[in-house]
Amino acid sequence: MVDAQTHDKKPPNLIVIVVDDLGWADLGCYGSNFYDTPALDAMALEGIRFDNAYAASPVCSPTRAALMTGRHPVRVDITDWIRGYEQKNPLLQTPEDRDNLPLEEVTLAEVLKEHGYSTGYFGKWHLGETPEFWPENQGFDVNKGGFSKGSPPGGYYSPYKNPRLDDGPEAEYLTDRLTDEAIAYVRENKDDPFMVYLAYYSVHTPIQGAKDWDDHYKAKRDALDLEDPDAFAVEGKAKTRLHQSNPKYAAMVRSVDENVGRLLDELDALGLEEETVIVFTSDNGGLSTQGGGLAPTANLPLRSGKGWCYEGGIRVPLIVRAPDKTKPGSVSSQAAISMDLMPTVLDLLDLPARPDLHLDGISLAPAISEPAQSTPRTLVWHYPHYHGSTWAPGSAIRSGDWKLIQHYETGTRELYNLAEDLGESSDLSECNPEKFEEMVAAQEGWLNRMGAKLPIPKAPKAKKPNFIIIYADDLGYGDLNSYGATGILTPNLDQMAAEGIRFTSAYATAATCTPSRYSLLTGSYPWRNKDAKILSGNAGMIIGEDERTVPSTLKEAGYTTGVVGKWHIGLGNGKVDWNGEIRPTPLDVGFDHSYIMAATNDRVPCVYVDGRRVENLDPDDPITVVYGGDNPFPEIPTGKEHPELLRMTHSDTQHWDTIVDGVGRIGFSKGGKNAEWDDETMAENFLNKAKAFISENKDEPFFLYYALHQPHVPRLPSPRFAGATDHGPRGDVIVELDWCVGEFMDHLKKEGIDEDTIVVFSSDNGPILDDGYLDESPERIGNHKPAGPLRGGKYSQFDGGSRVPMILRAPGRATPGVSDALLSHADFLASFAKIAGVCIPEAEMADSVDMTAALLGATRSGRDQLVAEGFGARMVLRSGDWVLIPPYEGPRLFYDKDIETGNSKQPQLYNLNQDIGQRDNLAGKYPEKVAEMMAILDSIQHKGS
Repeated sequence: MVDAQTHDKKPPNLIVIVVDDLGWADLGCYGSNFYDTPALDAMALEGIRFDNAYAASPVCSPTRAALMTGRHPVRVDITDWIRGYEQKNPLLQTPEDRDNLPLEEVTLAEVLKEHGYSTGYFGKWHLGETPEFWPENQGFDVNKGGFSKGSPPGGYYSPYKNPRLDDGPEAEYLTDRLTDEAIAYVRENKDDPFMVYLAYYSVHTPIQGAKDWDDHYKAKRDALDLEDPDAFAVEGKAKTRLHQSNPKYAAMVRSVDENVGRLLDELDALGLEEETVIVFTSDNGGLSTQGGGLAPTANLPLRSGKGWCYEGGIRVPLIVRAPDKTKPGSVSSQAAISMDLMPTVLDLLDLPARPDLHLDGISLAPAISEPAQSTPRTLVWHYPHYHGSTWAPGSAIRSGDWKLIQHYETGTRELYNLAEDLGESSDLSECNPEKFEEMVAAQEGWLNRMGAKLPIPKAPKAKKPNFIIIYADDLGYGDLNSYGATGILTPNLDQMAAEGIRFTSAYATAATCTPSRYSLLTGSYPWRNKDAKILSGNAGMIIGEDERTVPSTLKEAGYTTGVVGKWHIGLGNGKVDWNGEIRPTPLDVGFDHSYIMAATNDRVPCVYVDGRRVENLDPDDPITVVYGGDNPFPEIPTGKEHPELLRMTHSDTQHWDTIVDGVGRIGFSKGGKNAEWDDETMAENFLNKAKAFISENKDEPFFLYYALHQPHVPRLPSPRFAGATDHGPRGDVIVELDWCVGEFMDHLKKEGIDEDTIVVFSSDNGPILDDGYLDESPERIGNHKPAGPLRGGKYSQFDGGSRVPMILRAPGRATPGVSDALLSHADFLASFAKIAGVCIPEAEMADSVDMTAALLGATRSGRDQLVAEGFGARMVLRSGDWVLIPPYEGPRLFYDKDIETGNSKQPQLYNLNQDIGQRDNLAGKYPEKVAEMMAILDSIQHKGS
């Protein structure tokens, strides 16, 4: 701790003056001809005035939190005034936020106290419902008048009904009283560095002017040459006042000005004027727009007012007077915002910056010393709430002269050029599409990075939603147009992304199929089950019949459950009777209906299992399956022995066993000829079965796990898709996959349940080109990048192995957009249970985390960390933006698959925010981070043990 009093020269004092609801145009120096503000005009002439200054929010509490902390309201999780406005019959469910400034947040007062300052708070606080969160517990030595309320409960004349301000004599005016308290504090602390935070309740409602100015402004109003002093314009469902002509409001402004003048005069009298930095601003725009009656002020030339994200609601006056730092009478066009207060005053007070605290602010000191200087920056506002002024949830972003406003109820956006259109009257979104898209991307990026919570459509109360998971096989992060692919067209999944949420940090739990599918259904990390590894075609079921699963959980809520497609989590008890009744099957782990392939499309037996029996099996041609060793059926040709019978040649020594449908498979089988599938019709067969399940169960809530087999090998699309791309069979089956999704989604609409259904699309692991067959996928890849910007692929410990595309569509429940929330496929168990109203005992939650808010877009924040694994259960930890790959022995490449394993004898540490391609290993630079993450991984591994 540094004691400021030990310096030879006393450090400067600080006075921060915040007026409530004061508009940008409410001061004479900002253009008002009706309100008189001689003291503040003089202060501007003695210091610097910013004409591009903004509040962090169009309402009070979020801005006040930003002023105190230097952090955006989204980060502090205070995005509405406390306790918020309750909209009748809202279309959107607005996000919940905090009703207090957390004590863990470090305030400007607490920082200054570290440097020996005494700190006094005077006036409106509005950052905590209970006393534990009031100024005296947030770094202030003295608190006069700061408590939970946003407006004075007793009005502006004593008695005040304020638990932190004793009543004064009858008719004492609150603005006068707060100034008296501040002046008394300055006198008491004049010999040592002090901070005064003077937060006037004025000019907030109730509009009660200082009585000695009433007659003056009534006469001034009468003298206005206006046809209608109370003229207004329509703004949506509200009225916006067009003239500054309210005498009582003018009297309130004049009282603020007089009292600021009194405080400045006192500084002069005490000889402190050259030793004190003064900052004057407002918490939001003037109240010019409201739904009922006429608002008290006008913000012209700015549009709208308090509660709105147009300029009138967020642009505010900002005046700074700093001896030896400000050039008298200067004006700066530097874009400034509430979060800048902390870094700016620390700079002006010659104290060290605290970038660890004021994450979202910059120091305005360079602009103060050189007003002609201006640092380009982007500013973002997020007000996802309803307001009494009739504002509906929205956000805004300004970058340079351009500003974009988003309205969540209507899904519309507006684009303005403030240099040419300060009043925001000409929407340029259609005539400037490139700038529009640029601003949309910038806004979504900012909201994602800050983890902004979004409003979501208000869910109907009656019917529980249906759940569908469409799970692709070996589809990579970069295989869809919506994730950056250009050579392979996926219009149906792109449409799904446009109508839903596209997640950019979703992870399968493993870089291989069986482990990730096990986790998807059970919520458990695969390494907790020793059998959760790539299974052979006759392996036993690895989900216990008493193990909680997504379908068994939803059955508790009355859901009908079904699975169609690839299973690969085992069947039977280790000795499958393919010719009789198979137990266990998916029917024994929570599913009511099951139609699956026996294992994978490159493994025998190549048959479908309907319920408990192989479909179309001829009893006179029984199936026998053997894995390992040499071919036990000499009469049955294999790819190794009869390559001339193959229509697709193997590229390894696994895929050359029994030939089925002209393709060598893994494993040996004989019999069951009538039951064997046809590869080219597999996609349509599964699609028809999935559609049939929907039609049969549409009247009651259901869960369907629709597990596609594309683009897993062998890649044999329907003839209609063969040659559909320039990228060979792999590209063709991805187009086929997209068509299947489109047909399936159309069927939901046809059955009239697409609005009642939560549909998730994702993949079981990352991509691979050569996985056993010579189908020209590597040779014809061209510029296509299956893993997008990620390193590695299927089997790999790098992100390309387990970070996968994921899209959720839920009309009326999920707000469309892009989310960088960190999510694991293990989270569907807890999240679907929450939505369906099932309470899972803590002991049965496994590794699943309720991510309902993130999945439905109510927040852009997800998990703090998750674990994924490469081949062989080699675990990787992601924590925030960091990824740790522990040291693992082994080859650099995975056999002959041209996939980097991620193996290294040294730990690997990557920051994905700066290095999404995982090329810069930071383990040597940050050994303490490596140790921290190793400890987290160890803790997760031993959870419950």
